[in-house]
Amino acid sequence: MNTMRQTLDRLTTLLLRFLLPILALALPLLFLPINTEFFVVNKNLLIVVSGSLALIAWLVRNITRRRVHLSLTPAAVPLLLLSAVYLISTFVETPNPYLALTGRTAVIVALTALYIGVTSSQKNKLVINLTFAALLSAAAIASLLSLYSFLGLAATLPAPAWLTAKTFNVIGGPIPFLSFIAPLIPVCLYLALKSNRWQLKAVLLFVTLLLTGASAGEVGLILPGSGNQLFLLPLAVGWSIAVDIFKNWRTALLGTGPETFLTAFTRLKPLFLNLTPLWDTRFTSSTNELLTILTTTGLLGAFFWLLAIFKSIKAGLTPGLKKASPTLVAGLLLLVGALLANLLIPANPSLLGLTFIALTLVSLSIKVETDLVKDVSLNLSAAPLSGAADYGEPLTETKSRGFQLLPWLFTLILLPLLGYFWYLAGRSYVADLATYRALSTINTNATESYNQQIKAYTLDPYNPYYRINFTQTSLALANTIASRKDLTDQDKSNITQLVQQAIREAKNATALDPANVLTWENLSNTYRQLINFAEGASDWAIASYNQAISLDPNNPRLHLELGGLFFALKDYDSAGRLYERAIELKPNWANSHYNLAQIMKLKKDPRAIDQLRAVLQLLDTSSEDYKKVQTEINELSQQARSQASEAGLEPSSPAPLPSITPKVSLPEEAAPNLPN
Repeated sequence: MNTMRQTLDRLTTLLLRFLLPILALALPLLFLPINTEFFVVNKNLLIVVSGSLALIAWLVRNITRRRVHLSLTPAAVPLLLLSAVYLISTFVETPNPYLALTGRTAVIVALTALYIGVTSSQKNKLVINLTFAALLSAAAIASLLSLYSFLGLAATLPAPAWLTAKTFNVIGGPIPFLSFIAPLIPVCLYLALKSNRWQLKAVLLFVTLLLTGASAGEVGLILPGSGNQLFLLPLAVGWSIAVDIFKNWRTALLGTGPETFLTAFTRLKPLFLNLTPLWDTRFTSSTNELLTILTTTGLLGAFFWLLAIFKSIKAGLTPGLKKASPTLVAGLLLLVGALLANLLIPANPSLLGLTFIALTLVSLSIKVETDLVKDVSLNLSAAPLSGAADYGEPLTETKSRGFQLLPWLFTLILLPLLGYFWYLAGRSYVADLATYRALSTINTNATESYNQQIKAYTLDPYNPYYRINFTQTSLALANTIASRKDLTDQDKSNITQLVQQAIREAKNATALDPANVLTWENLSNTYRQLINFAEGASDWAIASYNQAISLDPNNPRLHLELGGLFFALKDYDSAGRLYERAIELKPNWANSHYNLAQIMKLKKDPRAIDQLRAVLQLLDTSSEDYKKVQTEINELSQQARSQASEAGLEPSSPAPLPSITPKVSLPEEAAPNLPN
């Protein structure tokens, strides 16, 4: 029995020793072109796997040694409290906790578990040196691949389209690349200057030049005039949204909930954003990581996140830089660089992982080089494991056998929860694979795409986006059948089934994430496409559009689309009011002015010509739309009556299904479930 315990102890010790270097090496390089998102899904999965293994190894190690051990490193308590805030905010504030538990919350908890497991079990420089070597090796490989794509070398060899693109890199784009590589440049240069071995110095200097060159290439891809558009939320908008959450004490403390920045953005975005090119862009993260944390987890989340970083920096500077080892100084440089990146760049898995790796490296260096780190141990048996490596501090033994049950009870509670999480996470990952296959075959094999989408939402029933995809596919199939010349009874039955299926899944999406405007927009478009097909669809579409507008009140497109619906229903007064509101929200949008002009022309309102002249000011003089509007102005000036038309300038809307006589009577349960 003692031999088994010693074997388990050695295995868990080795695992906790090498988990951090493995994560440092794999995180920036891992991507798989088999997911809906090549980078985010797999990098998050790697982080969660690493954290789960660290937690299990730490628990087993405590059981085999019959004592619970925790190193009170500078960031330990703040990170534990940060994880607690994420968990509380997930269940208290997030409308769909499942999305958070399999997303950002899981990543934060996993990184915290990794930090606690490594810092509480290791006290040697091997882990530190291996991790730095892994980080710089991964950065060098990523930089080589970035230059390979940037210089167009990939185009000379048979390769997928995504590999030949200049903007491709394994980290996930120019911004994520810079957020990971840039903080490592001063670290690599510093270690090169401090190295006493000329061979190592030469290698590190070469790597520094490589990282700098690749970063310069990525910067060139995002400079004005590069042709690559960046979709970054302006800082003023990010701050405005973050400040708005303070109007409610709960959101001030806990935020709007992890994975809910989109809902906060649509509900709170300031009106001036409509005057920028980003007016019709919906953001899932804020301007930088700090503002994302502040918005989604409130003051508590932002405080504990910053506290973990600043306490680590302060502790690292306590002995003085002159007395500190090169690895400690390098760790501090890395942590400061990661902090600056978090203050400048939106969140991404690689940067988040780098930040926690830097925290771990600084804490381990402080533990090795100073006496600032205290170890808290609770001996659970009078007979500790023989031959086990010491944790550091001498232990106070107790003969109380009641304490022996504590780690077992904790483990017995935690492992089933962890197992259930991985059951959900595994199904979610397979669902994502199915979704990617569905999207890949949607234009070549509609049946296969349809079946894969069913598989996706069956495996992952709590994800509203799979329901949205399936809704749109069902309507597309219904439209294909309805377009046939001679419809059989079976065709009509299939159409009705597909329509009911589309409505059901669109409603399910709103139930899963009721605060998400995308789910209500999808439901609105679903009903809108059924106006000619089903009784009552127009009223349900209007109700759903109004709910979407309540969640995204400053969006002129939603007002214009609802106005277009009223126009089609010949309710010109309601349409006109919505077009006027769209103009108030975005005065420089030609579509709103044009559509309002059509209403005024129908009412013989002389102000129509003013609206058309406003359109001319917003159009390219060489465009066909400009010529069309100019003609209408001339006709109005000559007091000629022109026909009203919504063609040309109005934004595209889903085409309604062909009409069927008599219209299908949908059941009452097909009506939208509007919030009270």
